[in-house]
Amino acid sequence: VQCTQAEAEEKKAMLAAAKKELMELDNEIGKHEKSLGADEDTADEAEADDDDGMGEKLAGWEKRKAKYTSYIDKGKIEKLEKACEKQKAKLEKAKAKGKSEAYIAYKAAKVEWTEKAIKAAKIMKGLMDAGLA
Repeated sequence: VQCTQAEAEEKKAMLAAAKKELMELDNEIGKHEKSLGADEDTADEAEADDDDGMGEKLAGWEKRKAKYTSYIDKGKIEKLEKACEKQKAKLEKAKAKGKSEAYIAYKAAKVEWTEKAIKAAKIMKGLMDAGLA
């Protein structure tokens, strides 16, 4: 699939904008993580074990986010869509179990991040198919 130089520049600009949105969402997720950590600290049953568990969850998200970012760079849309479906299932499960609003917002932010990542991967795949990336 060939595209003009102007189309290529437009796609590259769209990709840059999508990555900027991902960074903004990442900041939002970070805020949710901090508030969830604060909630655990103030809870009556908060113990050192709980803190370690939350730290592991946050480190896990960082690893997954790095993997998802590599999927964007490689244009692997299907892998991101699969991850997004899992995240949506976890979000619905959290809602069904009556989890806190902060936790639900955190899960929703992850879903939104991954949906934006899918858009960025589609742009990257288009650039790759056109031989521009």
